[in-house]
Amino acid sequence: MRGDRRSPGNAAGPHIVSRSSNGIRGHAPVPHGTERGAGRLAHCAVLMGALLLVGCPPAEPAPPRPCVLLLTIDRFANLADPEVDVPHLDALRAQGVEFEDAVAASPDLRANCAAILTGLHPTNSGCHTLFQPVSAASWTMAERCYEQDVWTGAVVAVAPMANALGLEQGFEEYDGQLYDGPDQVVPIARSWLADRAVSDGGFLMWLHLGGETLGPVDRAVGALRAALDEHGLAARTTIVLAGTRGLVTTGDLAMSVPLVIHHPDTSPAVRSERVGLIDIAPTALELLIGHPGEGHDATSLVGPILGLPADHHAVATEIDLGEVRIAYCRGWRSTRRIGQDPVPLLPPADPPRDVENALRVALGAAPLPEIEAEPEPASD
Repeated sequence: MRGDRRSPGNAAGPHIVSRSSNGIRGHAPVPHGTERGAGRLAHCAVLMGALLLVGCPPAEPAPPRPCVLLLTIDRFANLADPEVDVPHLDALRAQGVEFEDAVAASPDLRANCAAILTGLHPTNSGCHTLFQPVSAASWTMAERCYEQDVWTGAVVAVAPMANALGLEQGFEEYDGQLYDGPDQVVPIARSWLADRAVSDGGFLMWLHLGGETLGPVDRAVGALRAALDEHGLAARTTIVLAGTRGLVTTGDLAMSVPLVIHHPDTSPAVRSERVGLIDIAPTALELLIGHPGEGHDATSLVGPILGLPADHHAVATEIDLGEVRIAYCRGWRSTRRIGQDPVPLLPPADPPRDVENALRVALGAAPLPEIEAEPEPASD
């Protein structure tokens, strides 16, 4: 446990939500002991004052708040499998906005999940590998949501995620037990959705489905969409489906991942501009609390979802090679030694040839061709 952040749902557990007294990235410090229950008390005080105003007409009820269902899967650059029928995934893609040039933040599962939750590249979140925690200075979108009275829950049913190491920050419920695939995750999520349906409040629900094979993932997507319909939540819930393991498909070695966002009020589309997993956090925040937040490396995709151009920003895949980290974005490479301060993504000199080849091997790409030695000039 880091700082004084604790879960409201289980004070003895590892779930961390309330902030320490330090302001983060320009935000004012949150007073010690601040809880969203204080917001409810304030609402009650206002309501009691309103009841004293005899003769005043009752206020119009607030509309139901929006919700986000975040689904992450262990999947590479596409959601298609010629040997498996995936009707529910096909329907989600056909009805949503698919970003065909989405880029992973890292080759690592945990680092990508940290990037999704924080909107930060690994260098700034502190999480590059399975065993590195998210920096205590990094805010997650769950924390932002919790502060705004948005319910938060997560089920991460794979071994690398069971030891949360900071990913749990802000979640009222964080289930890190190991389950045997998506079929065991869906009943938990359905129960949570039934609980959410009894109020007009918003929620952020994150389910990591595993999914090296698409069949179980497809069944899970179908069951979850049916549950949203059953409980009357589909009309206010945005579904975000993202891959957490990248595949090298681009000339600049950035790692592609699938990314589909289905919003109930937008038209289907395929977007070609480059975006990143880091963009999910500000997107979800803008949908849930009305603004994308601050202090991250990303930009909200709400505009592109609505058919507007995406804001240009640097999106990179960062590779940790021990003493050297290399960030790849379109046409740019940034090399830094461990222990140096974070550097912006600018077009510096190419990394040494041996580092470049180590990177290519780590990504599954072909090494650079050998440089043939210049023939020595013939002696007279």
